[in-house]
Amino acid sequence: MAEFYGSSANYESQAKMSFRAFEIAPVIERIVTTSADRPKTVECLDCAAQNLYIGTSDCFVLNYVIDEGVSPLGKTTFQSRLQACKHLGMKKPIQQVLTAPAINRLLVLCDGSILMFTMFGMEFLATGFKDRFKGVTAICRNDNPNMFDPFAVEVCMSLSKKKAIHILSVTEDRITLLKEIPLPEPPLHMAVDGGSVCVALANQHRYCLVNILSGKVQELFHYEAEVTKGLVMGVGMDEFLLNGPTDVMGMFVTSEGTSQRAPLSWSERLLALGYSFPYAVALGANSISVHSIIGQDQKSQKQSLMFKGGRLLLNYDNQVFVCSSREVYCLVQLSFRKQVQMLLNEKRVSEALQLAHVAMETATGPQRDEKILQRTQQQAGFIYMAEGYFTEAGSLMKEGGLDPRELIILFPDLLSSNWKYLPSREITELSALVKGSKQFLAEAKLFLMQFLEETRESAEDSGYKEEVDTALVKLYTQINSPDLLRLVSNRNACTVADTISCLQKHERYHALALFYDYHKQPVEAIAVWKRLIQEEIRDRNFPGIDYVAKYLSRLQDSELLWNNVPWLLAKNQEIAVKVFTDRPTDYQPNDEKMKPDLIVEYLQRFPVALQYYLEYLVYDRKFEKEKYHTHLALLYLEEVLKMRRDPSCSLDNLDKQRVKLRAMLEWSSLYRVALLLSKINDDSDLDAEAAILYGKMEQYNKALKILVYKLEDFSEAERFCELHSKGKDRNFRMKLFQTLLEVYLSSDEDHEPLIAPAVALLNSHMCDFDTAEAMKLIPDEWSIGVISQFLCGSVRSSLHKSRTSKIFSSLARGENLKASFVPCRM
Repeated sequence: MAEFYGSSANYESQAKMSFRAFEIAPVIERIVTTSADRPKTVECLDCAAQNLYIGTSDCFVLNYVIDEGVSPLGKTTFQSRLQACKHLGMKKPIQQVLTAPAINRLLVLCDGSILMFTMFGMEFLATGFKDRFKGVTAICRNDNPNMFDPFAVEVCMSLSKKKAIHILSVTEDRITLLKEIPLPEPPLHMAVDGGSVCVALANQHRYCLVNILSGKVQELFHYEAEVTKGLVMGVGMDEFLLNGPTDVMGMFVTSEGTSQRAPLSWSERLLALGYSFPYAVALGANSISVHSIIGQDQKSQKQSLMFKGGRLLLNYDNQVFVCSSREVYCLVQLSFRKQVQMLLNEKRVSEALQLAHVAMETATGPQRDEKILQRTQQQAGFIYMAEGYFTEAGSLMKEGGLDPRELIILFPDLLSSNWKYLPSREITELSALVKGSKQFLAEAKLFLMQFLEETRESAEDSGYKEEVDTALVKLYTQINSPDLLRLVSNRNACTVADTISCLQKHERYHALALFYDYHKQPVEAIAVWKRLIQEEIRDRNFPGIDYVAKYLSRLQDSELLWNNVPWLLAKNQEIAVKVFTDRPTDYQPNDEKMKPDLIVEYLQRFPVALQYYLEYLVYDRKFEKEKYHTHLALLYLEEVLKMRRDPSCSLDNLDKQRVKLRAMLEWSSLYRVALLLSKINDDSDLDAEAAILYGKMEQYNKALKILVYKLEDFSEAERFCELHSKGKDRNFRMKLFQTLLEVYLSSDEDHEPLIAPAVALLNSHMCDFDTAEAMKLIPDEWSIGVISQFLCGSVRSSLHKSRTSKIFSSLARGENLKASFVPCRM
């Protein structure tokens, strides 16, 4: 009797091999025949549906019916009953039984001959084939023949004394030889699939590959016959597993003669090979080892079971039957889900993911689990997270479509007050992940934050946006992330009560105000900002009073705006006035509360703000109202006078203010000139400003006398003439420059004629003078040399004008003649 140890206790004693791909279950505990003269041993077997056929050493063929079931503990069980028993009338052991369910036939190889029986009842059928071929050593069925015939089965046969393999066609009533393919040596063991036969040869002890269609034989490699048994097994379409070249190695070979998988390593010498995708099963003298055929890692062995007395293996329907001399057992592959879960429990993540991918690609029918890959990726992500591999964890969780709530629930302080989601059982057990060092917790929270950010876009469609946004706002608050302000001020689904409480607790007051504003509560938002500005509370993320002024400027509610303007002006007039100046001009243009006159009137108490607002109206809005221009000019003038009276005021600041005043006086033509002029006294030392005002009143003589006599600024006097003659006709310009020349050359008890500036003016602006009028002002005692440049220039200008006039006159006469000549010719 075979001895096997497959209990969980034995597995646990082997920590490295605790994973189980198969469970072993007894199928037939002892074979029974009617022969009593010697012990009965199993020599061969085959299976079709629920029928198991066993060939014995005493020439019996037994047909057992196998019923598969499941125990209350979820384990696979088998019940067997002997359906038929047939003795072949010979004293030789049965070499091989081969089922052909498609044609309801059973082939039996005994004493070198092939016999045919019906599968049910095992009635002998005479085919005549027995007499034609003697010394048959092996037969194998081709389950994927190139030429499919529903009424025939293709079988490959080998003979002991012939260096060849034979391809047979088996029908219900005959066996026909289709082809004989010569070999270099007699075949010892073989397997066939599709158009290829892989053969282990005797004598020279090597493997070769045979192409059925072409008959081509390709040598593969030798094996050590002294210690290695020649074994060949098909492992899928056009691929074989070979035992060798040594007793501890298995090689894969495709129908092309190449190997696309890593070799397998055996733990002991093999007696038989079995296959149940994706595993190869190796039977040794003392154990059964299970090896994965997927992946390229060196640790292909996944499971080992102690099993003594094993003789052979049979593959059928993804199960592997194991026979001792008198018992039959079955290696039942566990579901992919159970296998994957065991791998995950052992933290063998890459193997679990690999197996899950295989399951998705290959499993069909009841075995198929549509979510096995997603579930595996999710759990693998948690395993990586527990080990601190957050990048890998995030990738797997995203690929597996993890519900973010499964992660959030690991952090109780991030849950919303109305949390209702219940996590999956597997992930609930992972709550211990966050228990440990503070550093790990901080890194885990950073990982969670990044994961939630990446999945936030899909959260709304999936129905968990509230949980995600609430967790994010709490995370941002805890680490004071700059993204907090963006989240609370834009579209979000944060739980209101939880968010307000969290922001208040961590003193994120600016974010709190933005959150109020997002929820259409501007009064509460402004109240928080007011406390920040008045320094009742502090928040380093608060951008300051400028932000609040900008916010108020965009308010549609003018009443709310006016309610907050007083305290803002009291804090900073220069910034507070932006409430009005930055306000979009298309905001409620007909709102009486926002009329400029009302604002100007209100700002009378705040001169700095008033000045900024008037500048906004005059320069930016281009309002052409005399009162705004006059008011602004008076404010500038009053500021200049105030600065002049202040001994502590620097000359630089005073000059800057006077430049601003003069620019205003020159640029604008809408202010009340006389009013401003009345504010300037003789002792105010504002001669330049007075000159501008006299110019505005067209009192050019007074203005020029101030510039020339008081300020002695001759270049400014010339600029004055240029400025005031701009846009006027030439006569006005000549008259204005003539006035300046008169000022230069006039004399009284206080002033002497200014000869040098006068000469410079004549020479630089000779075209701007009427020569005859200018000559009247020039004193007789001046020499010709002094004014020669002016005279030459005047003459040239006069000649140029005369010639130009004559040319224009000639051109006009020509045009007239041309016009009169054309009609005459017609």
